[in-house]
Amino acid sequence: MEKRPGKIRTVRFPEGLDRMIEYTRGNLGITRSRLIQTAVLSYLEKISVLSKFAKKNPNPSASE
Repeated sequence: MEKRPGKIRTVRFPEGLDRMIEYTRGNLGITRSRLIQTAVLSYLEKISVLSKFAKKNPNPSASE
């Protein structure tokens, strides 16, 4: 498995939600991590946090 930059987080999901995650990621052919990343980004965009963050931090990875 390739090593990618980023933080590792532990998240607990109720069993029903976990089953939905596994079912969906399997149907889409993506990893659990990719599905959760996409869902979080979509939610942040929906509540307008993503665009506000981008305006304040045009290149956030450069400061890390």
